[in-house]
Amino acid sequence: MGSLTVKTILLIILAAAIVILFFTLIFQKKRRSKSVRSKYIDALYALIEGRKDDALQLLTLAVKNGETDIDAYIQLGILLREKGLPEKALQIHRGLTVRRDLSYSEEKSIQLAMAEDLADMGKADRAVLALNKINKTKKDPEIMLSLHRLYHRCEDYDSAYQVLKNLSSIDSRIGKEKKADYLSSVAYACMLKKQDKRADKYLEKALKEYDRSIPANFLTARMAMDRHEYGRASALWKKTIEIDISMFEEILPDLEKSLFESGNFSGLEEMLEDLYGKNRSDPVIAGSLASLYMKKGMLEESINILEEERKSSDEDPVIYLRLASAYLGSGRTVEARKTLDEFADRSVSGMVRKCGTCGERYYYPFKYCTKCFSFKNPVQ
Repeated sequence: MGSLTVKTILLIILAAAIVILFFTLIFQKKRRSKSVRSKYIDALYALIEGRKDDALQLLTLAVKNGETDIDAYIQLGILLREKGLPEKALQIHRGLTVRRDLSYSEEKSIQLAMAEDLADMGKADRAVLALNKINKTKKDPEIMLSLHRLYHRCEDYDSAYQVLKNLSSIDSRIGKEKKADYLSSVAYACMLKKQDKRADKYLEKALKEYDRSIPANFLTARMAMDRHEYGRASALWKKTIEIDISMFEEILPDLEKSLFESGNFSGLEEMLEDLYGKNRSDPVIAGSLASLYMKKGMLEESINILEEERKSSDEDPVIYLRLASAYLGSGRTVEARKTLDEFADRSVSGMVRKCGTCGERYYYPFKYCTKCFSFKNPVQ
């Protein structure tokens, strides 16, 4: 009876040991899985923070420890490609294709990664063929955008544009303006290679897509200037300014030259007066018109514009210099001296600052506003 009790006790101890061992193994496996997974998670955080070298090390460890998430391998390959090792990247990405039960999203991510690997290996044509097979069966925006980039890398701009057109039919974000932007960039690439006829073709397409395209109008005007087609150039410069007034200061020298060379001497004055009437708050336009009046001896007209501009924007020191010059030219020396004194005060006191709360102006870097009693730092 006693021996049976001992046996029973031993069996109970043995069973308990097996149970403990079983749960210990399970716990260690879970802990190991959690540790491996954490490497992948840490790598993702490193990628988000821009620490690509750390991400590469963490992903390498995760993969070596048997990470099962496909994205870990894709990201590892991408980092290797960026390190100048596209062959290794392709090897890793290609290895994922033999996995079973891949979702469409996973298959797509693998194919896109492999296409970029091939392109970096100088085999973009092979990448195009691979993605085209997928694109024929399913019109996927990501696949199409990748195809567009690959065609562009192969300098097959017509095919790249066609893919972009096809993409615009299923993605409302790709509108006429964006297609015109792409064609303008292609035209510029052709211009750099001295392929002017080819550039013309793409600019024509761009303007046909969207005739208010800033880059297309700008580049077409630039090419007209180079060919001494000044009448056409001046019309295009005017159109560009009408589309986007912020381009005025950049375009003005070319506009002046094109009008002068085309013999349209009154064209600049007419245009500046029209622009000033529509944009009285723009100091660049006001200053340009005032300067033109001064050159023509129309000093009172110039003074009127500059005085009005000083009232609305007295922070621009150039206005004071131009106004003082106009006063001197008209013999109003007292006003000229007073204007120069005001200019000197602003030059000495430095940049004008405004309180971030109430807008009070200061010429010194105060930290306290005496108007609104705020300790908020004034902003420039």
